[in-house]
Amino acid sequence: MSENASSGQQQKSIVLFILIAFGITWLCWIPALVGASRQGFDLPTISNFAKMAEPPSLTGQQRLLTALFNFAVYGPLVASLALTFWEAGKEGLVDLLKRMVKFRIPLKWYAIALGLVLVLAGVPWLLAQLAGQMVETTVVWTLPMVLSLLLWQLLTSGLGEEPGWRGYLLPRLQALYGSGKSVWILGIIWAVWHYPFTIFETLSNMVDVPVGPMMITLVMALAGQTMSLIGMTYLYVWMYTHTQSVWLAILFHALSNAVPAVLLSGVSPSFSIIMAVMPWLLVLALEKIVGKEDFPGK
Repeated sequence: MSENASSGQQQKSIVLFILIAFGITWLCWIPALVGASRQGFDLPTISNFAKMAEPPSLTGQQRLLTALFNFAVYGPLVASLALTFWEAGKEGLVDLLKRMVKFRIPLKWYAIALGLVLVLAGVPWLLAQLAGQMVETTVVWTLPMVLSLLLWQLLTSGLGEEPGWRGYLLPRLQALYGSGKSVWILGIIWAVWHYPFTIFETLSNMVDVPVGPMMITLVMALAGQTMSLIGMTYLYVWMYTHTQSVWLAILFHALSNAVPAVLLSGVSPSFSIIMAVMPWLLVLALEKIVGKEDFPGK
């Protein structure tokens, strides 16, 4: 196959992946979020995790909306499995699945993944403690609750997203655009995939706010999330490039959702900007410590 033909196939694969992954997720998320809002019941999000211990009695329609919401996160997984099988058959699918269960990697990468998460959440927590910016919370995190949250995130956000973002899409973006540009493209795609949920959550927290300030807040929320996830993408790409383990990406995704949910549950919302810039502070630090040749790596 010629280089032009190969590039054309890679571009086609990327477009198809985006259409399938976004289509599944958005077609599930949007009606679930709107329906739950109109009917006044809580969907199973991280912020509602404590309430899930005693789930309320739901109507048939509410259970359907909850099922749609839960399935939405698997859009990238479905897209990666379907396109891998279509493009490379059983052999390609086996290769992807092997990377998804590639547990045997140097232990230092497990330590790095945990250490990155602890820094991402620990620094804002420490600053909030020193500044006296902690708020009261009714949630008391026990060890079983923390482990349940981590397992839930492994099986949902981690498993649902990482085979797509890092297992399927990243290698194709790197083949077309190189190591540097591909990080930004992947980070933007990943962020935009979240937009329906982010828009809904942002608007839901602004009751009786004039349209002008509401739109400014929404644009800032989307821009902040996008830049933060691009920074996070550098960390994912660094770990994946050096291990070729989708499993490590799944674990890191679950940890980076669960640990901040627990550690930062009592931190004032005014510290959200610090949480958003933390990935970039780590990126700048790692570029100095590891060197640009190895971070995020090729």
